[in-house]
Formats: sequence, C-alpha cells, structure tokens
Amino acid sequence: MDKVIYRTIDGLAKEGIIYKGVLYAGIMITKEGPKVLEFNVRFGDPETEAILPRMKSDLLEAMLAVSKDKLSKVVKTGGMQWDDRASVCVVCASKVIR
Repeated sequence: MDKVIYRTIDGLAKEGIIYKGVLYAGIMITKEGPKVLEFNVRFGDPETEAILPRMKSDLLEAMLAVSKDKLSKVVKTGGMQWDDRASVCVVCASKVIR
C-alpha cells in the first residue's frame, strides 16, 4: 500500500486529478519489492472475476456513493464488507501459431 497505492493517490492529487472510479493495480512482488505491471480502470478483466465475488456489499451502493463523494461515509459506517477468503483467477493461454 505504501509503495504503490498511496503514492499513486498522492500523485493524482498533486496533478490536480480528481479520479472517481475503480482503479485496479496489477502488482508483481519481486525480490526488490512490488512492481506495477498495469493499472486497469474497467470491469471485465480476469482479475475482476476473482475480486468482485468477494464483495459482500452492494456494488451499486458503493458506486453511487463514489459519484456523490460519500464513499468514506459508507466505509466508516461498515457499508463496505469483504469475504476474507482467498480467491484466484486462472487464465489459460496458448501459443499463437501462424
């Protein structure tokens, strides 16, 4: 969180960017520490398929709260709840033959 997420949020703020939405950080843990592979801002990626089923809360409520700048209130009142169990996404790929 300290090396990637909080720095990203601080960087957006310093640039004057007000971002409302989903920001998924694809991070690889290396011997040198975490490395960002990508940021995604949309649903539908394989990672979303593993993360969203863990959400116990109402996604629509969370999205509406974000649009009205009230997500922190929802979070503070326990409105965002997650299943603590692990989740995995498996992607199968094959070599392209031309």
